[in-house]
Formats: sequence, C-alpha cells, structure tokens
Amino acid sequence: MRHWVKWGVTQHAATRTLPASFQHLDEIHLFQNIQWSVIHELLGMTEHSSSGASGDYPLAWCRAFGAGRVIATALGHREDVWQSADFQAHLLSGIRWMLKLDRGSLPRLMVEQPSFPGGAFAFRFDGAAVETYHVQASSNLVDWTCISTNAGLSNTTYRILDSEAGAFQRRFYRASLP
Repeated sequence: MRHWVKWGVTQHAATRTLPASFQHLDEIHLFQNIQWSVIHELLGMTEHSSSGASGDYPLAWCRAFGAGRVIATALGHREDVWQSADFQAHLLSGIRWMLKLDRGSLPRLMVEQPSFPGGAFAFRFDGAAVETYHVQASSNLVDWTCISTNAGLSNTTYRILDSEAGAFQRRFYRASLP
C-alpha cells in the first residue's frame, strides 16, 4: 500500500534528513491508545491506510521517560525499506537521539526586554520538543546558578524572567542541555 507521509518535526534528529513529504510503500501498523499528553509525533499519515479517511495517524513518535528517551516507528516491515538510505538514516539518527549523542542545534537566546523593568530582566529562547533545558545565570562567567528548568512535548518558545537580575552589576545567561 502507498501512503503519503508528512514530516512532523523539522529539526528532530530522527526526521531532519527526510523530505517534507514522501510516498512510502510498506506494511503499516497503526498505533492505538496513544497518550498524546506524553508523546511527540515525528511522522504521520494524513489519511487512513485502509479507509482513506483523512486525519492524523502517527507513524513515528518520541518521548522522555525518566532520565531517558523512547522512540518508536511503525515503518520497516519490508526488506526494500530496510535497504533504503532514508529509512536507515531515520533509524540511526533516532537511536543517536535516544542515546543523547545527537542533540541537534542548541537553543538561541533572544533578548525580549533590553532594560531592567522593576529590577528584572526578561529573555526568551526557542526549544525543541522532548528536550529539557537548564537556564543558568552568572555574574562572573565562572560560577553558574540554575534559575529555571524547562521541558516541553512540542517545539516552543520559553520566556524567562530573572527577577533577581537588578541585584547584580552584570549578569550573563545561558541555556544548556543536561
């Protein structure tokens, strides 16, 4: 059966080498009883494989699990799929992400309020799905203190307000992955 598959997350390691949409011939098993509140969809079909009904049918997803990561894919039931460079890249990149060997690009900090309203300093950064970011502050670039921990199931923009910034003559910030 042929399936049109959409690309879920452009910067996720397991899908960033795949085209935005592609046709794929494979035996497909649809995931059931998905807990949408804990997973992040990476690949999905836009129509049901048997009935043709339009909708969102996930084929690959990821999630955090404790201090680890889980990734699942419904693809790979045919020998020609296993021999496909795209499928091999999907698997290898997914495994590297799961083992935290490939973190993708680090977040970019963007100043939201260049002044100190009420002694506070605000900034934001874009974060990738299923990543946990520690936001740290320092007055000397040597000693760093965690001021915020952020994690989300989907790509999102985190807004950080450092209400203690006014107590320091200078303050530096960074967002890091553990």
